[in-house]
Amino acid sequence: MTKTKRELEQISTEFLKQKSISSLHKESGAIGLNNRWVALTIMLIGPFLGIIDSFIANIGIPSIQVSLGASFSEIEFMIAGYGLTFILSM
Repeated sequence: MTKTKRELEQISTEFLKQKSISSLHKESGAIGLNNRWVALTIMLIGPFLGIIDSFIANIGIPSIQVSLGASFSEIEFMIAGYGLTFILSM
């Protein structure tokens, strides 16, 4: 039993007339307002941890410099490489 394109269009328009947009939205299992805030929070945790991680690396610069015996420019290059690697991996 195959339906023509015209019959399928009529069925879909009748269905859309019966259902309002809001009921279709609810039936589709769309994310509610509260779940959106949870999703936003989870999405922002990653960049926040990246900022904290680079902050910790910058705090450790003096001890890294002493233990490696490196100059400030070498440490600066190393921290920039670390940041670049972190950004590229995201």
